[in-house]
Amino acid sequence: MPAIAPMVGMASVGVTCRASITQRKGKMIKVLSMMKRKEGMSLDEFRRWLTEEHVKLARQIPGLEKFVVNIPVTDSKDNPFDSVNELYFKDEATMQAAFASEAGKSSGVDALAHISGRARLTTTEYKLI
Repeated sequence: MPAIAPMVGMASVGVTCRASITQRKGKMIKVLSMMKRKEGMSLDEFRRWLTEEHVKLARQIPGLEKFVVNIPVTDSKDNPFDSVNELYFKDEATMQAAFASEAGKSSGVDALAHISGRARLTTTEYKLI
């Protein structure tokens, strides 16, 4: 199982995938946030928190245009993550402002209370098929 970066304060280990400016022009920014639930929390409890409680905070984040949550169909200790979340923003400046906002910070604090680790990847999406 791959190591999961522990959360420290509001920071997370982030890897950024950047295409050239000419390739990205007009493309939205998509942040993939892969989360592992905290010890002792069932997958059903995690699913309820993420889809019923945490989403209320996400809805308040300025500039967040789309929020998609992907949760495993079955619970397995072999799953490296318990969710892969997609957050869509118009551009990088909007994304940075969103995470720096009070709503963005509140969402981060809420996540820290419910997860044991997270990896984040900032991407642009290329639809190939």
